[in-house]
Amino acid sequence: MSEPAESGVMLAGTPLAAVAELDRDEREAISSGDWARLGHVLDRQKELWQRLLQSAGHDGVRAREAAAALAYLHAVRRRNHELIATETDNCRRLLAAADCL
Repeated sequence: MSEPAESGVMLAGTPLAAVAELDRDEREAISSGDWARLGHVLDRQKELWQRLLQSAGHDGVRAREAAAALAYLHAVRRRNHELIATETDNCRRLLAAADCL
């Protein structure tokens, strides 16, 4: 799934914009190795996920926006989970290399 921001669909204050903000925060936390911050971002994502699920259960525009944001959040989580795995592997390699010195 492409990011809604790239397709020009994202508006400030929308559920999609909230997901995009959390995505940025999460990637920054991962890249800086700030695991406490990452935990906070993941808590915020969980709260948003729950709110979106409640909204998606209704009819109308809000439900469609919530469904789109849920799909985007799922894609964000999958991509960032892979990023975390890559960072973890990099740390393991660095530790193994340091252990060999």
